[in-house]
Amino acid sequence: MRPVTFNGQNTSPIFPSTGWTARGVWPSGGNYQVFWRGPNNAFGVWTLNSNRGFVSAQSFSVTQIRQLETQLTFDLNQSGAVG
Repeated sequence: MRPVTFNGQNTSPIFPSTGWTARGVWPSGGNYQVFWRGPNNAFGVWTLNSNRGFVSAQSFSVTQIRQLETQLTFDLNQSGAVG
């Protein structure tokens, strides 16, 4: 396993003590996507390069997360169901 970095610093599954928790990591076109769940049903995705370094971030609505759950067959929002 290799660490994920943000601005050259290692991150943890709970990023940076703000209530955001990593839910999963998936390969995507030579890069990786880290799916985060935050307070108040907030969701975000980081795109990482092949060295696990931060490239970009995007926020997602609950509806978008449910669609992604169906594609990934994984319960990202911890609702007990996929999709």
